[in-house]
Amino acid sequence: MAIKRTDNVGIVLADIDTAIEFFSELGREIEGRAPTEGDWADDVTGLPTACVFSGGSGLRRHF
Repeated sequence: MAIKRTDNVGIVLADIDTAIEFFSELGREIEGRAPTEGDWADDVTGLPTACVFSGGSGLRRHF
């Protein structure tokens, strides 16, 4: 069975640009980037000085 859709996936990574390139090569297109920094981002990721891209950001596949 093929995956037809994914929702609310969180991925912690060191290099957002490399990840965007990787998913672009899989046929995904970036929708946007909305950075969030500070205590909340640190708590969510468990990493100090984290930056979270959220709020409408994502990768979309065009069929």
